[in-house]
Amino acid sequence: IQRNHELKRYLQRAFSYDFFKKLTKTFITSVVPEGRKREEIALAFEVTSRLKALDLHPMNKAMGFGAQYLQEYFAPWVKQHGGWEKAFDNDDDEEVH
Repeated sequence: IQRNHELKRYLQRAFSYDFFKKLTKTFITSVVPEGRKREEIALAFEVTSRLKALDLHPMNKAMGFGAQYLQEYFAPWVKQHGGWEKAFDNDDDEEVH
C-alpha cells in the first residue's frame, strides 16, 4: 500500500467507520469459522493494528474505530464471560493462534 500512491490516497479518503467495519468483518469471516469469538476479537485487534501501522490517518482514528467495532460486536460476549481478563483467561473452549 505504501508503494501504491493511488491506493494510499483512496484509503485516506475512504477511511470511515463503515469502511473499517466492512473491511474487518470481511477479513474475520474469511479467516475464522463463525462463533470463535476469541479468534474474531484477536483478528479485529490485528486489523486495527495493521491499519494504524499504515500511518494513513492519526493513530487515534484507527484505534477509535477498533474500539467502536469491539464494543459493537463483542461487548455482550465479553460481559457474558466475565470481562476481558476472564474471557481470555480460560483457553479450554478456544485457542487463539
